[in-house]
Amino acid sequence: MISRIKYIMEHHSFFRKVVPICRKVGLVHFLHRIKSDFDRIGNRDKRKEFQDFYEEHKNDFERLSKMLEDDFSRETLQRILDFRKNWKIKVLRPIIVNPQYFQKDIFECTEKEVLIDGGAYVGDTVEEFLNWVRRSGGGYSKIYAWEPDESNVKQMQKNLKQYKNVEIIPCGMWSQKEELRFSKNGNAGSRITVHGATKIYVDSIDHMHAKVRVTLIKMDIEGSEMAALKGAEKIIKRDRPKLAVCIYHNPEDIFEIPFLIKKLVPEYKLYIRHHSDTYAETVVYATV
Repeated sequence: MISRIKYIMEHHSFFRKVVPICRKVGLVHFLHRIKSDFDRIGNRDKRKEFQDFYEEHKNDFERLSKMLEDDFSRETLQRILDFRKNWKIKVLRPIIVNPQYFQKDIFECTEKEVLIDGGAYVGDTVEEFLNWVRRSGGGYSKIYAWEPDESNVKQMQKNLKQYKNVEIIPCGMWSQKEELRFSKNGNAGSRITVHGATKIYVDSIDHMHAKVRVTLIKMDIEGSEMAALKGAEKIIKRDRPKLAVCIYHNPEDIFEIPFLIKKLVPEYKLYIRHHSDTYAETVVYATV
C-alpha cells in the first residue's frame, strides 16, 4: 500500500499538475513532507540494511571522502550517508543543488563540446545541456543521445527535432556489444535486468565512438553505470572528458564508481553533488 501511494505521488498526472499550484501557494513543502513520511515508514528494512552495509564498508567510505576535491563534496557524502541511515529529509536540504549534471563551479564549457548522454530518456538532459552551453557562452559540435526504450525514443525525436547535430542512438549502454534482457516501462525507470520481459541490443562507448573526440559523458542508466564505464575505458583514458555519473542505483556504486574513475585517470578531480530531497539523484563529477 505504501509503495503504491509513493508511486502515485511520483508518477500520477494529478500530482504533476497539482505540485506547481501548491508551489505557488506555499504547500509544496507539505506534499514533500507527506512523501518523506511514507518513505521512512516503507523503508525501515532498507535503513537497517544500509546501516549494516555502512559498517561493512566503512573503510571504503573513508577512502572516498579523502579522494574528494572540496569540503562541500565531503559534507554532501556525509549527509547522504546520514540520510540513508535515518531517512530524515531535513538532513539533505542543505546540500541539494541544481542544475543537475552541469555545475558551473565544476565544469567549464568549451566552444566545441561533444556530449555523450547515457540514459537520454526523452531529451530533457540534452535540453539542459544546450541551456548550459548558451548560459556559458560556449558551443557544441555534436550530441549523442543513448536511449534503449522505444517509447522514450519516439518522444525524444519529437522533443529534439529542432536542434542540430543531435544523433539519437536507440541502444543500451554497456561494457560490450551484446543482447540483454530489458524492463521497458516507458519512463525514466526502464532498465537492463535479468527479469526483463523483452530484449535490447547494448553496446559500448569505446566501440560506438572510437573515432570521436569526446568532451563530456553523462550517465544515468539505472544501475548499469559500472558496466558502461568499463566499456568507455579507452575513450576516458584518451580524451579525459568531463564525467557526470549517477552513483545511487546500487549501494556500492557510491564508492565503486569514483574508485574506478580515479583508477582510469588518476589526475581526475572528483566532486559529489546531490540533486533531490530523496535518496536519488546523487552524482559524481570528474574533471581534469
